[in-house]
Amino acid sequence: MVAAAIETIAEEGYPRASFSRIARRAGLSSTGLISYHFAGKADLMSEVTQDILGRFAEHVLAQSDDGSPAGELRTFIRANLEFMSAHRLDMLALARIQAHQPIAGQAEVDGEPPVTVVAQDQRRLAEVLRRGQDTGQFRPFDPQVVAGFILALRNHVIEQSADPAADMTAIGTELESTVSAMITITGER
Repeated sequence: MVAAAIETIAEEGYPRASFSRIARRAGLSSTGLISYHFAGKADLMSEVTQDILGRFAEHVLAQSDDGSPAGELRTFIRANLEFMSAHRLDMLALARIQAHQPIAGQAEVDGEPPVTVVAQDQRRLAEVLRRGQDTGQFRPFDPQVVAGFILALRNHVIEQSADPAADMTAIGTELESTVSAMITITGER
């Protein structure tokens, strides 16, 4: 069911990923089996997200960096690209879910929508960028804004990775070069 949900979301988009479409893709005669295991779409999407992020986290943890903010950022970019190359549909589905799904347990506050996983990622990345500035590795800039730029570039790469003809090596080189140009102190690339 999770694999069928991933394929449905990646190929048809989050809004069209209904239980009936997922059941059809999974070869189920009805949505009953999905409903038996998942209370609703949000519950299934949470399972899909945990599945993909669990595999992605395993991949990232297998990577190493030099312990510096620049190393963390490089590892983040390279691990994303490697995982995207090997799991193109997974990453596309994840990006589409994250754009629509609030963080578990988050509710609307004062009319504001709940925080998404993307917003949480942006905060974490902004913290790495701040530490890089504090250690003198990165030039002065607004870490929150630049984190948003980096994630927008990464998300664009996710969309590109859905194309089997996409040259992920070339795309990765461009992504690393662009991010480096955005954050590096002039003359230190």
